[in-house]
Amino acid sequence: MKETHDRVLILDFGSQFTQLIARRVREEQVYCEIHPPTRSLDWIRDWNPAAVILSGGPSSVYDDDVPTTEKELLHSGIPVLGICYGFQRAAVEFARNVCGLKDADSTECSPDAPHKVIYKLRDLLGVDDLGGTMRLGAQPCKLATDSKAARLYGTDEVSERHRHRFEVNNPFREKLIASGLTISGTSPDQTLVEMIEIEEHPHFIGCQFHPEFQSKPFAPHPLFAGFIAAGLNHSSQGVNK
Repeated sequence: MKETHDRVLILDFGSQFTQLIARRVREEQVYCEIHPPTRSLDWIRDWNPAAVILSGGPSSVYDDDVPTTEKELLHSGIPVLGICYGFQRAAVEFARNVCGLKDADSTECSPDAPHKVIYKLRDLLGVDDLGGTMRLGAQPCKLATDSKAARLYGTDEVSERHRHRFEVNNPFREKLIASGLTISGTSPDQTLVEMIEIEEHPHFIGCQFHPEFQSKPFAPHPLFAGFIAAGLNHSSQGVNK
């Protein structure tokens, strides 16, 4: 039997904050490594992480053949935390492989995608020069009362720091929800999706914001604390299947 390790795998799409994310994990006395997002599911299972983080993305998401994740990762039972672009890629993979929208994508990397599941912020519609147009800084987030996120935070409204131009495209919300995706956090006016969960997954949470900005060595962010606890529990139950 393969040895089980209490370690976290970070699949890095090129975010400038990936090293900070790794630091936040290590501050909880958990070993982690950073690897490319193109690692196969077989490789991930062989590496045998307790949990996996999908990090944010760089300007290279505009390139052809933008890297994505293994489609089965979200259904493997391994705890997953998707942050910013990692959250968006998870939403795209769910749309493709659960909702049946095979050509779903983000217009950040596929402007002509038939199913634009991730689309630029509505305030930027008609704006071609995106310089200085990011949604930045602390923004309020309303949590669904029966969600994992609300249980982890212990409250139904939080303030989190953001850095993004793209979001979940609202016309796809109903189909995503009908297929088993939980929208567990939104802006207070419910126009922006801030957090998602997968109903049948033991621990999948995706967030549009950056929890690593507010985590501290002796006061871990609730999403990191919950994610690591889920990973250690997963690890204690044996080898990844």
